[in-house]
Amino acid sequence: MLGRAISECRRRTLEKLDLPSNESVSLHIARNQPWVGFTFYKGNSQSEIHLNADVPVHIERAIELGCHEGYPGHHVHATLLEQNVIRARGWQEYSLISLFGPQAVVAEGAASHAIDLAFTFEERIAFERDVLLPLAGLNSDRLVDYYRYVQLIEALNYARNEVAQKYLYQGMSKQAAIEWLMTFGLETRETALQRLNFIDALRTYVVTYNHGRDLVKQYIQSEAGDDKDRQWRVFADILLTPMMPIDLQLPTP
Repeated sequence: MLGRAISECRRRTLEKLDLPSNESVSLHIARNQPWVGFTFYKGNSQSEIHLNADVPVHIERAIELGCHEGYPGHHVHATLLEQNVIRARGWQEYSLISLFGPQAVVAEGAASHAIDLAFTFEERIAFERDVLLPLAGLNSDRLVDYYRYVQLIEALNYARNEVAQKYLYQGMSKQAAIEWLMTFGLETRETALQRLNFIDALRTYVVTYNHGRDLVKQYIQSEAGDDKDRQWRVFADILLTPMMPIDLQLPTP
């Protein structure tokens, strides 16, 4: 199912972006990691996407992970950098992609926005209903109702940043942090535990996803409006232009 989701993310991305003919990803299963997914770029347009089998993944995460880790997320980002920046411009310093630092906000923000670029809400619902749920053996009768809950959870995702601050810097215990996420973020206990394990391992990196996504989304909207083709061009510019989070910050009215 995840492989099929990645293939659809790739198909949609190739309609908008030029990638090397030899590019590809391979899917690997990992265990005992704090993250849900991780992309290891091997060079020459090849990536390994690792998914953590120990983390509970709900059906809506299939397309999200395919876009975030693969197309047009991290794999595409690294591929375009290698092709258009390292090789074409000779900027060898971009051979090293720093995991921690301001650029992580841009990289994770772009990858987190990737699903909204590749799919409209209606397209996502249709693909999951017609393709993914049958593959998973799940009934799709109440998929739209389910997404109302998913959208509510997404609207509360800054609770993760708040609990990270309380847990890392204000003395909140791990158990209290889990209960706090369940109460104010509407997380399941298993998902809340995974959030805390991630915060233990990568600490404030948690802000790169939601804050970074909002920065990228707002910047693309300001530059392209509702023009989907223009949105893809602005997205590619973000991937290929040396940018800091402040460069994506819109002027205060």
